[in-house]
Amino acid sequence: QDKGFIMTSFDEEKEILFLNFYDQNLQLKQEQFIEQKRTLGVFNLEHIFVWKESLVVLASLQYSGPQRNNLLFYRYDLPSLKLLESQKLLETKLAADLEIPYLYALSPDKQRLLLAGWEFLKSEEKARLSIRVFDEKLNLIHQKSDTLPYVNEKILIHDCKVDNLGNVYVIGD
Repeated sequence: QDKGFIMTSFDEEKEILFLNFYDQNLQLKQEQFIEQKRTLGVFNLEHIFVWKESLVVLASLQYSGPQRNNLLFYRYDLPSLKLLESQKLLETKLAADLEIPYLYALSPDKQRLLLAGWEFLKSEEKARLSIRVFDEKLNLIHQKSDTLPYVNEKILIHDCKVDNLGNVYVIGD
């Protein structure tokens, strides 16, 4: 496969995320974009990584009216950047004035994908974390929503991990 790198850029006015694949000589080889035609939400790039010889883009679409946040999954072929699949993987509720980041992790053997997102409406409520684990074909292995023994404003999640069996570990204080 060609060696190279991916650069991203975002046109805020048009809400388009550009993906550009450059070869080792800094020559642009492919360009692809993700366009969100929904004007009711805010589009954010959450994570971008290589998984199973594909480029994976995780983006969120935040709706302020109904106070929900969708995590969108896009998988692209490398190096052509041809879209292989896209789908909504997770939906969480969010406070109107807070941006809720999603967490992700790959298992050491790269067979499991962990996605986690916050579910809450008020900072004084107990923190609630929604967790989903998928296999390499994006089949849902398990999902769980846990209420943590801490209020939202007092907790900070630093990282999350998933092992080869699909067990989930959350690190925070």
